[in-house]
Amino acid sequence: MPKRHWIFDWKAHGSHYYWRHPWRYFLNWWHYKIIPFWQRGSRGYANSDLWNLNDYIAAWLPVALRQLKREGWTCLPGKTPEEWYRILECMAQGFEAWAELNDGVIASGDNELIARLEDKQAEGFELFAKWFGALWD
Repeated sequence: MPKRHWIFDWKAHGSHYYWRHPWRYFLNWWHYKIIPFWQRGSRGYANSDLWNLNDYIAAWLPVALRQLKREGWTCLPGKTPEEWYRILECMAQGFEAWAELNDGVIASGDNELIARLEDKQAEGFELFAKWFGALWD
């Protein structure tokens, strides 16, 4: 028997329901992709981001901090650029540590890793709170 093309394999797509009811697929796509895209563009966040705002912030903030480090011109009075870059990197690592802890590292039972991540998180959050007013370019 010849192998069927993947487009005709109902099991590969989960269900044949969406093939028989394409309007339902379009409505789901519109609701879960297009509306949040428009909301983020118009006001900076979407209603779906509010379901888990901490994860949403922890996902983009380290990237934004590293971009500020790479492309920013800001340097604090009394700090060298290298010190400021280290502070920004510690902030980014703190939010990444929080995300990693929140994603289930605690369930792994590796106490040494958990302690290291908690220390990074505490340091990053402390620096973020201290230097929040200086995060501009």
